[in-house]
Amino acid sequence: MSQLVVQGAADATPAFRFERSNVARLAVAQVMADANSTIIYACALPAGVIAQRYGRRATFMIGTGCGVLSGLIGSWAVLSASFLFCGATFLGGVHAAVVLSFRFAADDCAETERRPRVLSAVMAARRR
Repeated sequence: MSQLVVQGAADATPAFRFERSNVARLAVAQVMADANSTIIYACALPAGVIAQRYGRRATFMIGTGCGVLSGLIGSWAVLSASFLFCGATFLGGVHAAVVLSFRFAADDCAETERRPRVLSAVMAARRR
């Protein structure tokens, strides 16, 4: 990651020696994250069907399991240069689609007058 180099106690201006490479890495990461949105939308409808049929708890457990598997398989695939990374990305999309439905679950479990505050808390946590 970036290494912050401070000139001295009197000079608090940071010098970012690795700015160009960090920006390039962040740009690539942003592109990869945006590419995942297609997978999220493709998995959202099946996640809704599972929630209707088996309930939200089962859907959240399946989504969380997919998130764990996505991380494990994706890590292994990257380290071994395997095409299986595509499957890991799909599981990441399933996880993301389920996570996007957390706000609806929060809305359903809150009292009517507290819904705006509850939804704000869930959505604010997502942005961090």
